[in-house]
Amino acid sequence: LSNDRPTIIIGGNTYTVNDEKTNVLLMNEELKKGGSASEVIDKTISLLLGKKALKEIDEMGLGISQYTIIFYGLIACVNDISIEEAQERFRQQQ
Repeated sequence: LSNDRPTIIIGGNTYTVNDEKTNVLLMNEELKKGGSASEVIDKTISLLLGKKALKEIDEMGLGISQYTIIFYGLIACVNDISIEEAQERFRQQQ
């Protein structure tokens, strides 16, 4: 049993993913609420990486397709699965 947190690299910066149970439960609640894709992605980034990271990522000027990859990457991190598995699971739930 390890208390190590997963990390994700975005734009050359390494971010620690807050995958604590309560945080993941909050993320799941936000996903259930729905909203626009950009709102869901921003909320997920904010919850799992923090508001500072969200601001830094916003300043990178990324396109929505890149944000989608980040979103799936975060989902993969908290579930300890590949990005491809995260994409497939998310599609199956919709």
